[in-house]
Amino acid sequence: MNEKKKSLGKREIVLLGAVLAVALVFYLVNQIRYSAPAAFVEISIVDENSNRTVLEKFPLTENLEYTITTEPMNAEEPDGINQLVIQDGKAWISEANCPNHDCVKKGKISQNGEMLVCIPHRLTVSIVGE
Repeated sequence: MNEKKKSLGKREIVLLGAVLAVALVFYLVNQIRYSAPAAFVEISIVDENSNRTVLEKFPLTENLEYTITTEPMNAEEPDGINQLVIQDGKAWISEANCPNHDCVKKGKISQNGEMLVCIPHRLTVSIVGE
């Protein structure tokens, strides 16, 4: 039996170094992007022309419940209703009348850049810095 020991060649070492360098760059960019302190909960909607409109902005430190009502795209559908809760530095949607409830299932958000999205209601709830 002829057993060959495999060792890393020059190409493999360079490739491994390049992959690690790229991973480090992505990690650092992510850290910088989300390093701003989370300060506000921003509620916005997107209209049929993909224009985003900010409806409200609340401090993340404020404890409150807020009902968000959006107009439906189709006149036969009911208004969109989402119940937003901000408590103890976290925000979440506790109730919604959308069909799939993905916005409710997402859970609590508290970090800069995180968001809750309700596609049927064209609604986004984002955590933003100052």
